[in-house]
Amino acid sequence: MTNLVCGVGVNDISDPTTYTRNGKQVRDHFYATWCGMLNRCYSEKYKKERPTYEGCFVCDEWKLFSNFKKWMLTQDWEGKQLDKDLLVGGNKEYSPQTCLFVSHAVNSATLLSNGSRGAYPVGVYYNKRNRKYRAKCNDGTGTQLYLGVHQDILTAHQKWQMCKMQILSSIMRNQDDWLVRIGLQRIIDLIGRDYDNGKLTVSF
Repeated sequence: MTNLVCGVGVNDISDPTTYTRNGKQVRDHFYATWCGMLNRCYSEKYKKERPTYEGCFVCDEWKLFSNFKKWMLTQDWEGKQLDKDLLVGGNKEYSPQTCLFVSHAVNSATLLSNGSRGAYPVGVYYNKRNRKYRAKCNDGTGTQLYLGVHQDILTAHQKWQMCKMQILSSIMRNQDDWLVRIGLQRIIDLIGRDYDNGKLTVSF
């Protein structure tokens, strides 16, 4: 208990953090998830590589591993990823009130990649060859759906908006967790308002 994880986390559970499976050392999934969360918030190296995590923090309750594990045991976590901003747009806090576990499809489909996209709005790419704007949209499985070539940025972006709303609606129908459905509907409504008002969608 004297060795803090990322300078803030306390492992107050005596259970081993690794175990042997098929002759290999494997990290306990509860502990690995907890450490990953702390790393995203408090590792300067991690935040330098992923600036979107700047300013993120873990609530005091979850700085104690036993509290985080107790919460995680109540969640549908297997094969899923810890998410902090599906329910609350722009959220920076990891806490029981703001977090839930989501599938890879949900996580991928709600990723804007602001840090790596470049100067153009999400879903828009400039085609130097014909000097027009190409639109495409991530369907949540890693596949990019191509949505044609357009004369201006807004038209291309609106193609992305329409496609993204359809994809999220389809994913939402397959979710058992009502909180995940609420979070997806929040994003669909946000994109819809932007589309109706001729605005760019810059965040979820």
